[in-house]
Amino acid sequence: MTQAASLEIEELRLPESLDSPAAADFLAAVEVVRQERLDTWGNDDLAYTPDEVLVMASDPYERHVYLIAKLDGVVRGQSEIILPLEDNQHLAWVWLSTDPGTRGEGIGKALLLASEAYIKAQGRTTVVVETSHPADTVAEAGAATLKPATGVGELPVSSREVRFAQNAGYTLEQVERFSGCDLPVDPEALSSHLRIAESAAAADYRLHTWTDRCPEEWVDDFAWLESRMSTDAPHAGVDLDEEPWDADRVREGESIALAQGRTTLVTAVEHLATGKLAGFTVITVLGHRSDVVFQDDTLVIREHRGHKLGLWVKVANLARIAAEQPAARRIYTWNAAENEHMLAVNVSLGFVPTGFTGQWQKVLD
Repeated sequence: MTQAASLEIEELRLPESLDSPAAADFLAAVEVVRQERLDTWGNDDLAYTPDEVLVMASDPYERHVYLIAKLDGVVRGQSEIILPLEDNQHLAWVWLSTDPGTRGEGIGKALLLASEAYIKAQGRTTVVVETSHPADTVAEAGAATLKPATGVGELPVSSREVRFAQNAGYTLEQVERFSGCDLPVDPEALSSHLRIAESAAAADYRLHTWTDRCPEEWVDDFAWLESRMSTDAPHAGVDLDEEPWDADRVREGESIALAQGRTTLVTAVEHLATGKLAGFTVITVLGHRSDVVFQDDTLVIREHRGHKLGLWVKVANLARIAAEQPAARRIYTWNAAENEHMLAVNVSLGFVPTGFTGQWQKVLD
């Protein structure tokens, strides 16, 4: 008779040094996440390095907790729990990763149950879990799909991840499109888009750019824009309250990115009549590789929409990448499926769907 495998869930203690014996479980958990990303997307472009994970876990504005699953003493799964500390005290985010070679062993279910128990013990009531779906799995002809409450976007009902989330009692609240674009973007296309945007906006607005550190004269405005990301960007049914930002929080985020070895390129737009920033976009260049970059936050606040400011800041920042990061060969971004305007901007710049992510929410008893 074959002996049943022994599955244990425990909280991971982050090591002080990656060279110490105490780092073994941590390094194994990071590798599980990398293998899961590799299995899902066909590459490890979205995987963090151990150094990056350690730096992220030091963020004073959110607490990172890691639970690991050991099957017969070997790390085969991880749950990353993020608990906001300055806002959204009711909320917790959970990212589950399991070794592709051990699926069907109940590891994901055990990790999620343990995560929910931990979150409930912290007094949190709402959990958000994300699932990932390559574009070709969503586009299968005739396949039954599930739509979020917004009615925009869809995920395949037959997906293992969809079945898992539904069986665990989660509701699909939002679908995001995960898109990629080869770099450099065609210079003629960038110039054409730049002329269109400038003709619509240049009379009333002006661009400002910086790298890594926001100029002191703009840091308060930039913090205010970051706060507006939680109110003006679409979040569908996800129960997200406003995130208050100030200059200290901006500086902390910059310090974390620098500690990870990253380079951050920002292009912001000033409304000339008020002297205030009206929008911005961010591209992040990884510290451990130069070929992959990420289009991060982009926002034009509601009062200033309709002037092609989103197109303007994005085109200007992509031109900076071409000039300042010539080794970059691929850029990725995420957009809510209902954010039709920003999706149209991305499509016009050459972004194509790589996949979709589902934002699933559950209110704990």
